[in-house]
Amino acid sequence: MSEKRKNKRRHLLYYARIFNVQTRERMGNLVDTTPEGVMLVSEKTHPTDKPFWLSIELSDDFADKPFLELSAKILGAGWMLTHISTLTVLNCSI
Repeated sequence: MSEKRKNKRRHLLYYARIFNVQTRERMGNLVDTTPEGVMLVSEKTHPTDKPFWLSIELSDDFADKPFLELSAKILGAGWMLTHISTLTVLNCSI
């Protein structure tokens, strides 16, 4: 079966924990990324009708800050990014 994605997925060596900024609930683990979205593995299902403000826990060797905050909503099997906080992105080494 041929792949129909516009952008290649980047699989991660470190599965970062993701939290809901508003409720501080752990949403799951980040397993891969594309420029438009992320794939999250979770034990729970999450509503598809609203955006979430998320916090991704970063390792010390990746960034100067402990978290990357972004807004995303569920789209199919993944999460579409709707906004990334520029304050946290500036010091990340990608």
